[in-house]
Amino acid sequence: MSNYLDITDLNKKETRSFWSKLFVRAAKDPEARQAAVQNAGLIAKLSSKMASEDEEEKTGFFAQAQQQAQQGSNFSKYWQYILGLTGVGFVFMMLSLFALPFIVISPEKFSILFALGCICFLSAIALWKDPATFVRSLMKKDKLPYTGGYFLSLIGTFWAAYSLDSYIFSMIFAIAQVLYLR
Repeated sequence: MSNYLDITDLNKKETRSFWSKLFVRAAKDPEARQAAVQNAGLIAKLSSKMASEDEEEKTGFFAQAQQQAQQGSNFSKYWQYILGLTGVGFVFMMLSLFALPFIVISPEKFSILFALGCICFLSAIALWKDPATFVRSLMKKDKLPYTGGYFLSLIGTFWAAYSLDSYIFSMIFAIAQVLYLR
């Protein structure tokens, strides 16, 4: 009996995994049980190794799924604000398009209306995605020049339209703002 594994040892150590339970139950004699326990151990090691190799892919998939679930929950919490900001942004964009033919006469109107529309749309997107996630996505290394340029042109638009009342600077900042949005 000393050559064979004790059943209590099997129950304590090796039968914790699914595979060891499956193989040990299928084996009738003690030698077959010992071989089953060894095979189950190998299969358990192989499956854990495969799971650790695929962990990066699963992390990306699960992180994306979690982010989508978070976005859905943010929309259900803040849907009134998101739809309201989107509607107000749409109104400002329509007014800026109506002011577009008069950009030669008064570029301040177009640039202010366009900037306010963009702020409303970006606020709605930030609420939908979660503001912290939205700011993190804007601060990524590849997007940082566009983010910085856009916000500088946005501040410059308000400065040129309200403080300076400058025709040229309003036009320059409005064009910069449109270019950085692409």
